[in-house]
Amino acid sequence: IDLNSAKTFRDLSKPMGCQYARNEERSGSFDQPSKREKFFQDRYRTWSDPNIPKFHYGSHYLASGTVLQYLIRTEPFCSMFLKLQGGHFDFADRMFSSIPGAWESATTHSQNVAELTPEFFYSAAFLENRNHFPLGHSQTGADISEVTLPPWAHGSPSLFVKINREALECDYVSHNLHNWIDLIFGFKQRGPEAVKACNIFFYLTYEGAVNTRAITDTVMRESIESQIVNYGQVPHQLFFRPHPPKEQQDANTGQSSGLWKPRGLAAVFSTQGIGSQNDPIAWIMQVSDVVLTVSKSRYLRAHRWIPFPDLVGNPFTFEPDIKLPAFEVFQAGGGKRKSEPYTRGRKVGGANLAPTVSQSSHLHYDATNDGNIIISAGHWDSSIRFSPTSEPGRPRQIIKQHRDIVTTIALSSDGQTLVSGSRDTLVILWDVVWKAGRAANAAVEGHGLYGLVRVVDEKPRLVLSSHISPITCVAASSEIGAVASADEGGELILHSLHDGHVIRSVSYPERVLSFLIITSDAELISYSSDQFLRVEGVNGEQLASRHMESPVCALVATSEGKLLITAQENLEVSVWSTWDLRLLHTYPIVDDVVVTTLGLTADESVIFVGLQSGSMRALTLDRESLRKKTTMKGIRGVLSPWYKNAS
Repeated sequence: IDLNSAKTFRDLSKPMGCQYARNEERSGSFDQPSKREKFFQDRYRTWSDPNIPKFHYGSHYLASGTVLQYLIRTEPFCSMFLKLQGGHFDFADRMFSSIPGAWESATTHSQNVAELTPEFFYSAAFLENRNHFPLGHSQTGADISEVTLPPWAHGSPSLFVKINREALECDYVSHNLHNWIDLIFGFKQRGPEAVKACNIFFYLTYEGAVNTRAITDTVMRESIESQIVNYGQVPHQLFFRPHPPKEQQDANTGQSSGLWKPRGLAAVFSTQGIGSQNDPIAWIMQVSDVVLTVSKSRYLRAHRWIPFPDLVGNPFTFEPDIKLPAFEVFQAGGGKRKSEPYTRGRKVGGANLAPTVSQSSHLHYDATNDGNIIISAGHWDSSIRFSPTSEPGRPRQIIKQHRDIVTTIALSSDGQTLVSGSRDTLVILWDVVWKAGRAANAAVEGHGLYGLVRVVDEKPRLVLSSHISPITCVAASSEIGAVASADEGGELILHSLHDGHVIRSVSYPERVLSFLIITSDAELISYSSDQFLRVEGVNGEQLASRHMESPVCALVATSEGKLLITAQENLEVSVWSTWDLRLLHTYPIVDDVVVTTLGLTADESVIFVGLQSGSMRALTLDRESLRKKTTMKGIRGVLSPWYKNAS
């Protein structure tokens, strides 16, 4: 399928009832009405019933029966369909069983003007009969359990959904989606503009068309209410003027304009001595104009970061933290003098880590979105500690809810939920109440940043007790409303971020997960003890996997989940496509020093690399050049432009 051709797509400026049929000739600009559009225009023009207002379409794109047909292979929609159908399935030939067949029906039949449901863009489960429902056989004897896919999907429901999502983000849709919004939610939904656009539906589908409370005849009222429920409803009108087109963004950074844009894939600068010698960097995060680093010894440094060129030719300015000057001391017994950092009050959390936890684990640290508070775990007293980055050794809030060492913490993608996992096998969700900036929190708490503050609500939102082994890693996504957790027994469990119910549970007794990421595209990226890197859907479908020749010691992904960056013990930092885990680029680390952690700038244009030596490297991440290297099965040509947080 060619996503760079307008002929691949429907005309987004027209409703489904006006689309061209597959075998109907059309011009590339959609300037001539289709046969079906002429039919519906004639119906509207010749309608003469005095009791029913004129309309183009007697059916609706959001009819409950249509939605249930699409989703009949999943619950609770199957049960709802059976209730609607009197307890039995429909005839197999009338049920949704083919994507090409559904398109043909929606572009040729006068009673079908259906739009797509969201599942077409994020979940392959509705295309597979995983519940083994007895859907029957068509008159030709074909089993309709699984949905027939178009040729470009190569028989893979997951690939079909991924390509659909890619199409949703492509240039053609980005340039024309505002026209579709005008039809569904905007000024072409009702009135004279809707008539011109051939977009008038049966009057009962419109909000406020009938005041059912004023109908005294019970039978008549129930009949009208039944029609409203079953025939569908036009959404509430949100816009009364033409919706503006999407602002065109830069393909590298996802911003309309930028101070600096990466060109190429290379190391652009390195630092020496930002930490103590042989004190590895365990965690890196860039927030605003600061790059925060925590070393194996738990010393926090806040380095200045400005996206302007510096005086020595680097494309940006990096100024190491000078709060830790070196000073001269003598060895005990009067030995040789040596230089050591002054580190008083700079140890994160102010309490030692438990001796049995990894001293250099990135899993023990995170920071609020404004970078003012650093969160630490792994402490000997089973606490989670919240410390200002200006005084990391003086925690302002200490939470002790777990009954054993907290092994991992992670903030949700929106920063509003903190997830903690522990050796006590519990996963706990906390509401983040910290507001960006000191003044806001001082007003809330009455103390200010240098007194006691409340970063999270001390009463947990949810306590999840599905695991039976110590937790190894957690991840949370506010976009899809899910939290993932893995334990030492090989159990991977996905819970709802909102009410805690179990979405999916998978047992992998032969492997233990050490890295876990949830993307905004509803995909799980994981790395496990068997040295396999995996990408799978939240519903369990395996999308890609790769055995890594060298163990992975650090892993991050871009916000939209299209690129994965790994650091391996063979001293390579590599960029992979999450479509198929194909290697796109490798940065050699020339100093022969093991990488201990990775971090991305907020605009995802630079990769920070923390090293065993305590130094740091910066590598450019030229997303445009990587996109041009990426290919995807089922898509012809170069992929659509990538934008940060595009999904």
